[in-house]
Amino acid sequence: MRTLRQQGRRVRQRIDELQTRQREQAATLRRQRQLLAQQVRAAYVMGRQERLRLVLDQDDPGEISRLLTYYD
Repeated sequence: MRTLRQQGRRVRQRIDELQTRQREQAATLRRQRQLLAQQVRAAYVMGRQERLRLVLDQDDPGEISRLLTYYD
């Protein structure tokens, strides 16, 4: 019985740790999305619409890199 209580405490502690980590990562993701939105707006305002369109039309990061290399 005592062993089960100890295991239960460890499991609850691990769940708490994972939930904390999940909240931290969600906050980081929100910040990164905000920064990306700012960068996209800035690129558009600076007249880089064509290059921006190339990036946004792609799904594969490798393809984006190749396109931008050839675009420059």
